[in-house]
Amino acid sequence: MSSLAEAKKIDLICAYNDDYKSEFLKSKNFENLVLPTKPLQCLKMLMLDRVSLITTTDIGLSSLIKEERIKDSEVSLVYTIGTKYLYIELSKNVSDDEVSVWQQALDSMKNDGTLSKYYQGVYSPEMINHISDVDTPDYP
Repeated sequence: MSSLAEAKKIDLICAYNDDYKSEFLKSKNFENLVLPTKPLQCLKMLMLDRVSLITTTDIGLSSLIKEERIKDSEVSLVYTIGTKYLYIELSKNVSDDEVSVWQQALDSMKNDGTLSKYYQGVYSPEMINHISDVDTPDYP
């Protein structure tokens, strides 16, 4: 699948109710949505072939498949709706020296493999390599 227009043609897509992903799809006039109250319900419906696709995040999916004891190979990414970056925000009152300490800690975790080990089983190997690269900007 290469577009949202193609996704509109899919039989049923599960996106749990009141989540930002379901709200996004509703704002794009998707009419093929199943909207349960919990994300685990979407995964169960997918595994029982009751829906064709689910909306989730990489972190969310990882925890759901662990909870349901599903193999990573049983599900796959078919389309990325968007990307969100997570970060630590520091107050303007934090000194440059303190910001430097935080940056050095992150760089150290990237260099010594701590960051990579922390995300094993949470992110794909490609994503782990990307976020563990010291030369990768920490924000877009």
